[in-house]
Amino acid sequence: MKDMLYLKDLKKQNGLTNVQLAEKSGIPLGTINKIFSGKTKLSLDNYNKLLNALSCTQSKSKNYNYIKCALPSISIKLGSIQDNTQAICDKIKDCSLKGADIISFSELSLTGVTLGEFINQELIISATEKALEKIVSQTKNYDSLIFVGAPIRVKGKVYSCAVAILNGNILGITPSEFVETAKISFLGREVCFGNNIYKAKGGLCVACIVGDEYKSIQDTLLYAKNGANLIVHLCGSKELVELDNVRKNLVKSASNVGVCGYLFNNAGFGESSTDNVFGGKKIIAEKGKIIAESNLFNSQDIYSEIDLGFLINERVKQNLIELNQLNTIDIDFSYSGNVKFRQFSQTPFVPTDKKIAKERFEQILTMQALGLKRRIEHTYSKKAVIGISGGLDSTLALLVAVRCFKLMKKDTKDILGITMPCFGTSGRTYNNALGLCNEFGIELQEIKITDSVRVHFKDIGQDENLTDTTYENSQARERTQVLMDMANKVGGLV
Repeated sequence: MKDMLYLKDLKKQNGLTNVQLAEKSGIPLGTINKIFSGKTKLSLDNYNKLLNALSCTQSKSKNYNYIKCALPSISIKLGSIQDNTQAICDKIKDCSLKGADIISFSELSLTGVTLGEFINQELIISATEKALEKIVSQTKNYDSLIFVGAPIRVKGKVYSCAVAILNGNILGITPSEFVETAKISFLGREVCFGNNIYKAKGGLCVACIVGDEYKSIQDTLLYAKNGANLIVHLCGSKELVELDNVRKNLVKSASNVGVCGYLFNNAGFGESSTDNVFGGKKIIAEKGKIIAESNLFNSQDIYSEIDLGFLINERVKQNLIELNQLNTIDIDFSYSGNVKFRQFSQTPFVPTDKKIAKERFEQILTMQALGLKRRIEHTYSKKAVIGISGGLDSTLALLVAVRCFKLMKKDTKDILGITMPCFGTSGRTYNNALGLCNEFGIELQEIKITDSVRVHFKDIGQDENLTDTTYENSQARERTQVLMDMANKVGGLV
């Protein structure tokens, strides 16, 4: 059912008709009609043909350099590696079919982080290796870059690791502690074990952090200085009162100082039933801003996109020097680059939280008022001169001037408001201007500029009935001249 929904979603995204899809997939039109109407069962062969046809079409669309990211949640069965493996495989399939480019699980997601000393047992280690073989085999069918948490034994020591998997291959293994990078034999393959950075075409560079949230800033700085612009953090941290706020601030700070995307996935349900509780927190952040997060104690998967183009541009602007001290692995990884999950605010510079928004507005007004206060004091101005139209810009200027005069303990009557009606001035805006000035107790003068503008039109040969850019700007420039001259006359500052 999910596979069919995914195909319908892809078909809708690509805007293909059944006729076009039949031509691209090689499946008869009649069969296509029956598949999408639900009259016939979708076979695996037809599913693969349709998926290839739709994916091919999608790959030709414009790449906006967005990376689709998924942080799945699984209910751990402590020590039951077989059950955990199946849960991970199911999530990989689900996230991949939804279009995720990168999928990252939590720390020790194959075993559970609270297995204690049992994690060193041969039975656990061998079962983990078999589990990874199964996961690796399944990923041959998907194009997602996957990070799974697993205990790996190297030279007699067991490490908590992030195993990077792509297209049926293990790309590398990153342990929870910094070690000298070395090539090891693992599952019959030669694999880089250490603090790897996975570099793809298009500028994507991914690094892993394994461990609690307090590792985020220091480790991110090191990886970022070595070129990483996306951090996946596999965490296994118990929940404490107020830790969630600390964690979010750490993730935001790490993504900000590292100028990178950040995928944080913490252990959740199924862990220890003793005095420790695991909240399963998931966070997707981008350069100091959280763009998606899960609620605590909620087994939800979260999806969003990281704007790779934005991050690359920001890193260039900040002139980050790459040290090239860590092992870099080139990977054959491609992505569509379009946006599917991320929501964009129509007012991106206005905080959605009303309390934060109020604090932000107060800060902006205070900064503007203090800036104006300094200029008035520096120029020994007796008055502030403002053109009042009743519109948004002049209203804001008036509010700032009033606040400035209150800070200076000056009478607001020393604010001179000038309204300059001309062609097109409406009664509503004019009345707004009068109301504002009355409310704040400032002096208001009306200077009509209609005759002056008409003389100017005559001088330059402008038709008064032609409402073009010249018509509009001639009025604006006349108003500016009036304000400047009035400011000179009263010893004020415009």
